[in-house]
Amino acid sequence: MQQSLLLNAKQSKVVLIAIIAGELLALVLTLIISGLHWDMFAVLSFVIQWHILLTLAGVAPLQPLLKTLALPVQAILVWLISILSALAIQLFSIAIEFQPFSSATFGAAIIISAATSYSLYQHKHATRLTQLAAKAQAQALSARINPHFLFNTLNSIASLAATKSTKTEEAVLALAEMFRASLKQDNATHSFNDELALIEDYIFLEQLRLGERLTFTCDVQQQPKLDVPVMLLQPLVENAVKHGIAPLTNGGEVRLTIKSEADYWRISVQNPVHDGSKTGGLGIALPITEARLKLAFGEESRVIRSVHNNAYLVSLIIRKNNADRDS
Repeated sequence: MQQSLLLNAKQSKVVLIAIIAGELLALVLTLIISGLHWDMFAVLSFVIQWHILLTLAGVAPLQPLLKTLALPVQAILVWLISILSALAIQLFSIAIEFQPFSSATFGAAIIISAATSYSLYQHKHATRLTQLAAKAQAQALSARINPHFLFNTLNSIASLAATKSTKTEEAVLALAEMFRASLKQDNATHSFNDELALIEDYIFLEQLRLGERLTFTCDVQQQPKLDVPVMLLQPLVENAVKHGIAPLTNGGEVRLTIKSEADYWRISVQNPVHDGSKTGGLGIALPITEARLKLAFGEESRVIRSVHNNAYLVSLIIRKNNADRDS
């Protein structure tokens, strides 16, 4: 769907900005025409404000139509409405024999209107390109099911089916839920509880393969009321299992902790690491998660990682004002 050039024209903030811009324009024209002459400023201000309001009033009813048109066509229509507004004011001035402006002034109005329309077009075009770039980035960063995990899980399910285990159906349903999540739109979000459910499904499927070597603890000190990108935490938990637990003979524990700290939520994933490991084997998962985090919650969000006492810790920091649904 195409964007409208004045999509927010009805909002008071947009009208206020337009009025202020009109006053500044009236002041500049006054200084150019007659110096600081307050009578001229009053007349110019009156005419310019009426021109702005008439243009906005003409554009507002056309919003549904403008949304369906290409941006260059939108620019032309807004320019024509602006010109018609200036012409209406000029004709009204002639009718009441009030002509403080020459035809040159009317010509200046046309030029200003054209410049305004072009500026709006350029701004909206740049905004659209930015949004398209962000969408492309989101698509590139979207989490997907790891093929190796899929093959291992299918092997585990096959083994369960061969032994007629009661866990077979549960495993199939858990894998189906993960597939459903991975196939959602690239910018899709869901509740934090839904994300926790995906992690539990993933842990259950990995425990079929690793058995008692993998334990999982979820420590929710305060339940966050926030929506997160689908499968935001799952890649971190997957790497904790793949690079932290699997290489260890005796396995270990993956711990997920959610804390409320002043203005931030801290969501941490911790796992043991084998001797000599300093990175936890995250590879590209960490920068991808951080990029998705910033796209969803702003530049103040960040990812922190550390290694201490043979434990690898990754923490997601999310500012509450940018995240909580109730904020």
